[in-house]
Amino acid sequence: MNQKFSIWLSDIDLLEHPPVSKTTELLAKLTQAKFPIVPGYIITPYAYTQFLKENFLDEKIKRLLHTTSITRQDVLMQTVSHIHKVFLESTFPDSSKHAILAYYHTLGGGPVTITLIEKEPNGRKHIILISENEGDVIQNVILAWAEMFSASTLWHRHHLGYDLLHTNAEVLVQKQIQFTKSGTVTTVDPETHAKDVLIITTNSPHGHDTYHISKKNLTIIDRKIKQPHNKSNLTTEEILAVSGMGKRLESYLYFPQEIFWGIIGNKLYCTEIKPFTGLLKTQKVKKRFLSIMRGKGLTNTIGTGPVIIVKSQGDLQRVKPYNVVVLNKFSIDQVKHLKHVRSLIIESPITDKASQAYIKQLGIPVVELAKNASKNLHSGNIVTVHARLGEIYNGGYV
Repeated sequence: MNQKFSIWLSDIDLLEHPPVSKTTELLAKLTQAKFPIVPGYIITPYAYTQFLKENFLDEKIKRLLHTTSITRQDVLMQTVSHIHKVFLESTFPDSSKHAILAYYHTLGGGPVTITLIEKEPNGRKHIILISENEGDVIQNVILAWAEMFSASTLWHRHHLGYDLLHTNAEVLVQKQIQFTKSGTVTTVDPETHAKDVLIITTNSPHGHDTYHISKKNLTIIDRKIKQPHNKSNLTTEEILAVSGMGKRLESYLYFPQEIFWGIIGNKLYCTEIKPFTGLLKTQKVKKRFLSIMRGKGLTNTIGTGPVIIVKSQGDLQRVKPYNVVVLNKFSIDQVKHLKHVRSLIIESPITDKASQAYIKQLGIPVVELAKNASKNLHSGNIVTVHARLGEIYNGGYV
């Protein structure tokens, strides 16, 4: 991907280095798992660096940033205005322009959304623009790149110690679809926190219809209709499709999710997905099994998969994204092999604070101080790592 101007979500190699942002990674992962994600592609950081190079913007922006004070709002705003001006006065290189527009036309042309996603920190979205035609696409990509030098972004990057000039950002281009029906499905009851139901809510000017669906067999338990003449906004087939998608997504991602969906004709799309966070704040996790091992959890997530014991560089090369990896010690040079695995179990403590901070940013379940893990666990066995509790279980815990 390093030398490509654009790449489809379905073609992103999730093991490639450097990786994409977490936001793009999730979209790519779900697309490749055949979930109905809105079609799209990313314009890579390489296209951005080529744009800077062709227009000699590196030095121009560097000089502007060198003479500004990030902590002085008036000075910062003036610098931002100058930077945006040099972006808008720049010319898009023909090579990247043709590649980006080729993807746009393959997508079908017409309206698309342009979203800037910064890789640090945590895949933040900066701006969303609507492009009606190919001229708009090129203009809005430049506007999106210029947004990497907005006042709030520069201030944020400065206080986190990131390089103000060299950023790794992706521009996500997705088909804009005018849905006839839309809403959300939550894979847990937001009010009672019951985990055996899905709650579908529709968007409508007449009011929001709500459907309570049994997660076990996808039957309708209850419904509250706000439409005229008490007519349901969704057909039975649509209710089944939305609830089925919600159930599969929760199973794939292991946590309760809030999923935004849209329907046009007979097609259902997932437009956005995010973890349902209210559950952890209001309900304690109940243990259903006894743990086989304990340690110190470094993250808040849960992961399940087959164990692989890593004792050598050769073992490290055999690690797959679905593995739970057992290490004696963690070192930063192992990260490129480990950042997409299901979980990490480490026998020794991670004493280096920089490594601790880095491993927490990966977002995968990590448990350290798991003594004798390489002796008590066996390669191929399925285990679940509950990093928030620092516990490891046989089989699937979730």
